[in-house]
Amino acid sequence: MDRIAVYHTAQQSHTSLTALDALVQAHGATGQAQALRRSLARLQLAYVLRRDETHGVHDARYVFTIPLLQRQFEPQETELLLRQELESLGRGLNS
Repeated sequence: MDRIAVYHTAQQSHTSLTALDALVQAHGATGQAQALRRSLARLQLAYVLRRDETHGVHDARYVFTIPLLQRQFEPQETELLLRQELESLGRGLNS
């Protein structure tokens, strides 16, 4: 989940719990909201992501703490890595 959150943030420049939940649900993983919340909390503690509440408290956006992290991935790379993580998640749920 951590990698999915990071790759999605890199791809979109921000993410949210709602966006991540919709993404994993679209790949067959339902009921993952708590796992996603724990992942976002870990990434905040590690200073990878920070919560940006300027767009509202109810569905806060998460952005990279250090803008340079946003540029560490090539666009095609994030698409590939995110797809692989989502496929891996789907396989793990189906086994």
